[in-house]
Amino acid sequence: LALQVSSQIEVCIYLGRFHSTPLFTSNGSLSSAMLAPPGASVLKPWPERYQAVPKPTPGKPHLVCNTGIHCPHICALSLALAQFRSRKKAVRATHPPGAWHSYAIKEDWYAEYDSVAEFGPFAGNAEGELPDELRGGTFYRNGPANFSRGGQRYSHIIDGDGMILQIRFPSGPSEHDFLAQARFVRTETFVEEERNDRICARSSFGTQRQGLWAWQNIFDAKIKNCANTHVLVWGSKLLALFETGLPYQLDLATLETLEEETFEGSLRPGTAASLGVDAIDTALGFGDAVTAHPHIDSTRERFIIWSNRADTIKNTIKFCVTEWDRRWQKHCQTSFEMEAGTAPHDFAVTESFYIWAENRMSLGGPDLARYLVGLAGPAEGVQADPHAPVRIHLVARPKAQDRSVYEQKPLHLVVETSPWFSIHHSHAEELRDEDGSIVITLYSAGWDGDGLKGNDGRFLAAWKGYAPDFDVIPPTYYWRTRIKVTTKTATLLDHGIFPGMEATCMDHPHVHPASECGEGTDAAYMSYSNSDGLSSPSIGWMKLDLRTGEKQIWSTGHCGGQFCLEPVLVPKKEGAGVWLLGVLNDHKQDRSSLCVLDGDDLAKGPVCRLGLPTRLPHALHGSFATDRA
Repeated sequence: LALQVSSQIEVCIYLGRFHSTPLFTSNGSLSSAMLAPPGASVLKPWPERYQAVPKPTPGKPHLVCNTGIHCPHICALSLALAQFRSRKKAVRATHPPGAWHSYAIKEDWYAEYDSVAEFGPFAGNAEGELPDELRGGTFYRNGPANFSRGGQRYSHIIDGDGMILQIRFPSGPSEHDFLAQARFVRTETFVEEERNDRICARSSFGTQRQGLWAWQNIFDAKIKNCANTHVLVWGSKLLALFETGLPYQLDLATLETLEEETFEGSLRPGTAASLGVDAIDTALGFGDAVTAHPHIDSTRERFIIWSNRADTIKNTIKFCVTEWDRRWQKHCQTSFEMEAGTAPHDFAVTESFYIWAENRMSLGGPDLARYLVGLAGPAEGVQADPHAPVRIHLVARPKAQDRSVYEQKPLHLVVETSPWFSIHHSHAEELRDEDGSIVITLYSAGWDGDGLKGNDGRFLAAWKGYAPDFDVIPPTYYWRTRIKVTTKTATLLDHGIFPGMEATCMDHPHVHPASECGEGTDAAYMSYSNSDGLSSPSIGWMKLDLRTGEKQIWSTGHCGGQFCLEPVLVPKKEGAGVWLLGVLNDHKQDRSSLCVLDGDDLAKGPVCRLGLPTRLPHALHGSFATDRA
């Protein structure tokens, strides 16, 4: 029977954690009656099927066929066919196209990337009790919010124009609990494109001039600064960050765009590359880029940020890490070179080290040529080697008492792990052993070694188009890497997915702000997608106990039309607890809200919600600032 069925219809076997909404096509050759046992459901055509199909029973094999039958029962047919196929070829379990639709309706997810307009100021009141720790503070969120110009849709969501969401909480008596507004970062290119109502520059992921202006792309190496990735306050400055350009400084009250931040003139706007001759670099529009993931060391009271520039002659990346105090006085600076094709996205900090995970990526000759002659964006050609080990770079950090130190040849240690793909780091811990050595534990979000194989190694190819497609985006897992460091060597102790998180799809992990730079912590907080090992949008938030592995999860439910963004953590006044702040986009009510959850009892869900007047796009990173920031 298994042989006969396998030759007539396509059958997929899943085990528990890979449950999904079945495929629906019309070319199955067996009738529904032949395969439908009591209780099975014949699927309705898309999109009604999303809420009509019962979910499979976790831990039990179930049968999905293209005649539209969903059979969650343990049956002889499915087991026999599984055994038959396993004899034919032993392969890793994969997910069928459309499997993520069990968690999110495709139409709702695509609407997460509709362009929106600015709003506010908007005064509102919280639904529920607002924690005292938020009063007098401000919540910020940055992300792409305009995805087209002059009728032309941008090629990639990360090419979208950045918009800052600001939610201010009055410190004293007030008629309203909060005041919200959203404003675009009005970069020079944004203003030009708004005025001309057309695309006037080239972007990282392929958006560029079209039609009569397409010739201007040829040998134009300048990349548009979309200012769409992160936003935070340090000292007297509010910065909107974009990792392939310089930050933009904004007005703290109005969000008016002020100027590009050059850090006392030490950095130059432009594409982060160099040919080694300053005059040529200036003519070609080459300059510096600044990470979109700086860190705040609350113990030393330092703002730690790094810039980078690719040396195209030596095939290296030049890094410069600078630590600033709250008065924007420079305390120390460390420069070094990394033999890498592209700069890492994120980094971590401990008492003794700056830490980067280098994914093995490069922009090869043919792809570089396509970029230079105006046929493609630079990021479109970035190729990752899914078989190469990831290199962990540990660069010595100046001591706390060191002032005005400029280190040009710091201790730089490298260890290699098995292949994976690093995206974000929640933090790193540093512990000193009895023998004087240091054990570094790095916690990260990323894909496993097979993560890029489905995209032919193309970096972020899965995000190309109207919205990210989870048919080709690998699941994101939480990783733990332990490294032993002596005065001159670094040795990998172990590396892998955090125990107990092998089937949990997540992203954007964070820890208590006081633990962000090397201090030990008991808990990490992150956006949550599912516990089935399936790649899908985030629909909740999760707390993970790093000592016991216990999880607390609050989720909006499958196909509920709600999506949860990156968490932002606000320390409680007493103890080591936090309030978790996260934007929730609700497509049923067509609005967004800021949810506040108690980190000590996260599974109970929001203790209060702040409803906004409109629904915002799926943003990237954010922060919370107090009056002292």
